[in-house]
Amino acid sequence: MIPILALICLLVIIYTILYYKINAKAVFAIKAATSFCFVVLGFYAREKSGDAAGNYPALVISGLLAGLLGDIVLGIRRIDAKRKTTYFIFGSALFFCRSHFLRGGFSYLLRFQTVSLFTNRNRYGRFNYYNNEFKRRQMR
Repeated sequence: MIPILALICLLVIIYTILYYKINAKAVFAIKAATSFCFVVLGFYAREKSGDAAGNYPALVISGLLAGLLGDIVLGIRRIDAKRKTTYFIFGSALFFCRSHFLRGGFSYLLRFQTVSLFTNRNRYGRFNYYNNEFKRRQMR
């Protein structure tokens, strides 16, 4: 796992430094290789986790694959300037799918809804934020 992470870090550094200094095809290849390494890391983690993880790894790997395809489509957009809008729409749709796969995977892992991370309810089901804000206004 450490060699895969080192390769990802190296590719990200090369991609960041050389983005505007080399041609678009080389940048596209580096970006695709970086995204592919993330997918390989996902499969490696899946093998190490075993069957006890349930559907979580499948959802995360699906998200990583959608991200890889999104990077490829958006990379082609820089090479083929005639259909930039079409590539942008499909690339954005793939990243939209990626975010939903990852959110579903992490929600499955956490065993509760993601919304509960952002809401703080007291034992009566009321939001504590509003109660605390009301108390602060009364104290002024």
